[in-house]
Amino acid sequence: MIKVRSKLRFVAVALLAAMTACASEPPAAPKAEDAGDVQPAVLIWPWGGPNVTAIDGQPIDGQKHSAKLDPGTHKIEFSFPIAGTQAQLSLRFWAEAGHKYQLVVDARDGRLFANVRDITARRIARDRELEHNTWRSVCRRAVDGDGQQRSAIAKHYRHGWPPFSQDLVQAYKWYSLAVQAGYRAASDQRRSLAAAMAEEDVYRGSRLANAWQPDVNACVNEALPAP
Repeated sequence: MIKVRSKLRFVAVALLAAMTACASEPPAAPKAEDAGDVQPAVLIWPWGGPNVTAIDGQPIDGQKHSAKLDPGTHKIEFSFPIAGTQAQLSLRFWAEAGHKYQLVVDARDGRLFANVRDITARRIARDRELEHNTWRSVCRRAVDGDGQQRSAIAKHYRHGWPPFSQDLVQAYKWYSLAVQAGYRAASDQRRSLAAAMAEEDVYRGSRLANAWQPDVNACVNEALPAP
């Protein structure tokens, strides 16, 4: 009887150990297709500046001036011309998914200062400002009576081209404004658009065109938030 109890106790302990081992196993690694959804970071180094020679121990082609990086910590090895020689340096930095970085090296008082600058926010701000200024120029000409520019805005609304979302009522309005400005091609474009619209939407577009007031800021703000 004692032997049977001992065997049962041994089996119970073994089962408990197995359950504990299963519970403490680390979570499964993400599937390969999940990893593919992560946007790589980008590191650039400009011509005439530092020359990246290796990333994480992997040699870099001397003709390249940018590289894609997986999110995480990376070791960047590079050379920099100073006093007629090539100074060899390295640094580590954390790359965030989808961000763009620039390697910057500065020589001051015989010393080298190197860092990796995140230029993502600056690039986005610059792109937004450029887009805003471009559409302000288009809107200014449209407000001044340029029928071709009014028709161009209508096309963007009609097809949902950036920076606009598709809006057939707004497209009809802008085609009507282009016709009012004497742009003949807009008349046929408005007619073909109307054939694909509900009658009440055509009426709304006409009413918006009749109520329209020439305002550059209102035109820009229809599509873009203030930069």
